[in-house]
Amino acid sequence: MKRLPAWLAVLTSSGFSGGHDSGGGIRGARGRRQWPLAAHLALLCMVLLLPVLLLSGGLGRLYLSTERNALRQEALSCARNIMTLVERDMEGQVAALQVLAASLPLESAGFPHLAALAREAGPALGGEVTLHRPGGVPALAPPVPVHSFAEARRNRSPTVSGLVQQAPGEPFLVVVTVPVLRNEEVAYLLSLNLNPERLLQRLREVRLPEGWMALLVDGQRHLMARSSRQQEFQGRLISEEAQEASSATSNFWSAHSFEGEPVLIASALSSPLGWRAGVLVPTRVAEGPLRRSLLLLGLGAGLLGTLALGLAIVFARRIARPVQRLVRAAHRLGRGEPVEPPPTSIEEVSAVGAAMAEASVTLRLREQALAESESRLARALEAAQVGTWEWEVPSGRLTGSVGREALYGLSEGSLPTHAAMEAVILSEDRPRLHQAVTAALDPAGPGHYDALFRVLWPDGQVRWLRRQGAVVERLPDGTPLRVSGVVMDVTAAREAALRERRLASEVDHRTRNVLSVVQSVLQMSRADNPARFVDAVKGRVTALARAHTLLANAQWLGIAFHDLAREAAGTCQAGGRIALQGPPLTIAPHAVQPLALLLHELVSNAAHHGALSEERGQVRLSWTRQRESLLFCWHERGGPPARQPARQGFGLRVVENTVRRQLGGTVEIHWEAEGLDCRLHFEATRLLQEGDLAAPPMLPPGLLPLRA
Repeated sequence: MKRLPAWLAVLTSSGFSGGHDSGGGIRGARGRRQWPLAAHLALLCMVLLLPVLLLSGGLGRLYLSTERNALRQEALSCARNIMTLVERDMEGQVAALQVLAASLPLESAGFPHLAALAREAGPALGGEVTLHRPGGVPALAPPVPVHSFAEARRNRSPTVSGLVQQAPGEPFLVVVTVPVLRNEEVAYLLSLNLNPERLLQRLREVRLPEGWMALLVDGQRHLMARSSRQQEFQGRLISEEAQEASSATSNFWSAHSFEGEPVLIASALSSPLGWRAGVLVPTRVAEGPLRRSLLLLGLGAGLLGTLALGLAIVFARRIARPVQRLVRAAHRLGRGEPVEPPPTSIEEVSAVGAAMAEASVTLRLREQALAESESRLARALEAAQVGTWEWEVPSGRLTGSVGREALYGLSEGSLPTHAAMEAVILSEDRPRLHQAVTAALDPAGPGHYDALFRVLWPDGQVRWLRRQGAVVERLPDGTPLRVSGVVMDVTAAREAALRERRLASEVDHRTRNVLSVVQSVLQMSRADNPARFVDAVKGRVTALARAHTLLANAQWLGIAFHDLAREAAGTCQAGGRIALQGPPLTIAPHAVQPLALLLHELVSNAAHHGALSEERGQVRLSWTRQRESLLFCWHERGGPPARQPARQGFGLRVVENTVRRQLGGTVEIHWEAEGLDCRLHFEATRLLQEGDLAAPPMLPPGLLPLRA
């Protein structure tokens, strides 16, 4: 795993402590990587700084482009200036030679005298002047002079050669040739041999920036003059890439000098001469100021980033301290300790602290109410002479609620095993109980039993007990592991039945219904230990008790589903975040308790594992009627992602068994990232009271407070 960068490690030191993994950051309860507040503030500063940096980069790029274009224009201007000076100089030499040709006394003097006159004019023209007969060949290296002479003779116009050499090792020359005309015919050719040093002087007349270099190339791409190290490179051919790039009248390109140094070259072409003047700008000289500018720009951006980071650290520490105090207060709240709002100048943090302090008081009150409720439940079980039990089949160990042994007339702890319990039953009733238990344990059997038997108390009383149990855990091969159930003293009911058979028959009918529902509750309740078992049974029995109260208040004529849903939501402390939406429905009496248990399981699961386990979570319960079918939709949002468990939990089994076995419906459960989605389909005749029609419009949704 990658470690945090150094700058982020500094920021995380201002964040929360605890929960860090080896790669930095904080691991949330669900494994999600979380970063301290300082890191988020630093990121915010960087995001706000990003447009400034981008603008600076754009301006820097524009500046570079402008500077490079200015450099190009300056170099091209210098090259043109050099070419202009060279052209004017050559034009002056041609004009002077033409004046000399016009002043020769061709009619009165012979060739030797004319040649002597021409040589005498050489010093005045800055070179050696020679007179040639038209058919003569000058003693210069071909082919340039011969071609130049031939062109001057043919066109009867002046010509200027490129760089020529009389012989290897001899100095280089530039030859200017002018025809001497008599009667419109070429009588002689007058040539002027110039030293290339004259061209070097023209190059130096143009003032170049420091580090720049000027050169002059003839039409054959030979170097004629160079402002630096001319003697070393004079007469050399320029590179092929330079030849290709110099084909235009003026151009600007990058290449390498004769020394191998990268340079930028600006060139200008002289059409009359066919020569090209060039200005070489070493890359290091051209890019030096640009690099310095970029360095300054980078330093400025770095300073801005450092300033933003420093401000993020300062403000993060100011904000993180009250947030850390808030976290510690949350831990105290989780442990049930009193919570005081932390002092802070941040309004939102202060509001959260006040809410946590208020929640601390509310939780303590609810804990007291819960303890009282558990006490009432224990007293109710004792008063109703009902006990709960759980049997671990492989070991035979039997556990249960307090006072369970008293139903058998024995002291607490007297029935540690299932065999000990069977031993206190009258011998004539044991076969019936044993047969029912064996059938329930059989993998092919019903999985539950309901048996009536008698026990003999130590004082001689014969008491009738009713025992219901269900297999709640099996191995994959069907071998039973745990059986849970209830036992109750039904002696009074038996005696009342003997006195009033009709009344007893009705009571027996109602009792069987209640016990059947309790049996389903116990069948699906998991109890790894007695305390957990009591909690599980308490919640489900409470839900059934609320439904029973609604039925009793309605004289067993059916109740509105909206009221049933409100009561079911009231069994879980969710803080008023369940929205109910749907048309009025009247639920038949036989379907009220299964629906109450079903809704209790959904609410309880949402409170412990779903949307209601987090403060921002919401639940929407909606229902619609479509002809002869009913659709109930349970949507959870704002909580942790719903993940399908590896094996079917007991709450899910309660939902599926209640829907399919008791109410004849179907259930669809979708484990979505936003939360759990559950869809329940029923036939209207299985749930609704006779005469209830599906015509009313949908009721507006509303958030219902969940009562403790």
